[in-house]
Amino acid sequence: MKDYKVSIKHYHNKNVKPSVINGENYYPIFLLITAKRKTTRFRSLVFSELYTEEMYNDIFLGVFKDDEKLIEDEITAVERIVKIIINELNEFDTLFFTAFVKFANNISIWKTFNDEIEYEGLRGFNVGKENLVFGFQFDFLIQEIKQYKGLKREITLFEFLGKTAENIFYKHVKDKELKFNAKEVLNDVYKYNFYVSMEYFEYVLRNSKRTEDLADKYLDIFDPIDDEIAKYIMQKYKP
Repeated sequence: MKDYKVSIKHYHNKNVKPSVINGENYYPIFLLITAKRKTTRFRSLVFSELYTEEMYNDIFLGVFKDDEKLIEDEITAVERIVKIIINELNEFDTLFFTAFVKFANNISIWKTFNDEIEYEGLRGFNVGKENLVFGFQFDFLIQEIKQYKGLKREITLFEFLGKTAENIFYKHVKDKELKFNAKEVLNDVYKYNFYVSMEYFEYVLRNSKRTEDLADKYLDIFDPIDDEIAKYIMQKYKP
């Protein structure tokens, strides 16, 4: 995956009308993203409440360690999505990006990861012990991430793209025999998830007048998963 420079910064959005509680002004937290000479912004998914200036400073001046991890998780996931989109669309489409971020935050990782990959007689699996495509059991990895985060619900695609999940992945595979280095494997897993998710994402796009044109504009990436991405994965990771 080609690398691109991406600038991401949280900010306290005081350009909107505040909510006033007990005489104090509360504002939302947004992210400002710049890549490929384009800039967009959207409301933080992690810090989704309203905050006073003091609360905002406590979060972003490192008062609480847990907040530092949340900031790093969100920035990492957003940066990863931006780079995947640029690599796959050959541009930074800000409308596509914003729609995909919201979508990724609401879809389970299991919706975007098939148990089995097959292409022209080549067949591999992502769960179980036999014929593993990427060299590790995906269900075990997800369980470790859930346990670390203390989650009873399924983790989302957006959470899977964060720094915490990345760190757990590297620990999970450190003693496993992978066909390629761990970073390259993880990037392919991200790419695979992106393309599998397109089946669901296309449906979301077509059900909104604001985004339905995107589904036609990028029709090539909405082809069934058993086409190009299955070919790419199975030829590279032949079991």
